[in-house]
Amino acid sequence: MGSDYQSGLGAGMARARGVRRDADSAIGEWASFAQDLKAKLLTESVERQVSVEYVRQLRAALREANPKHPLLQDAVAEQLFDRARVAAFEQKGFQYNSSTGRFHKR
Repeated sequence: MGSDYQSGLGAGMARARGVRRDADSAIGEWASFAQDLKAKLLTESVERQVSVEYVRQLRAALREANPKHPLLQDAVAEQLFDRARVAAFEQKGFQYNSSTGRFHKR
């Protein structure tokens, strides 16, 4: 009976080590995925800031050249942004509601 107990205990410990290895591997994969995602989000954030600054500079130049240009009106700019946002979501397979700011899969 003692050897059966020892065999069972050994098998259980081996199984536990295998499960632990699998868990450690999964944790490593998810950690790597998370790091990649953080890097992508940071890059997207920086690129967005660059684009916003570029648009500000373009609007400032347009304001100097033609202060009454329709693109300088906030309402017109917001309509352009809304149309672009709707189109971008549609390209990704989503429907965007401009009034609520919500989207869902089509």
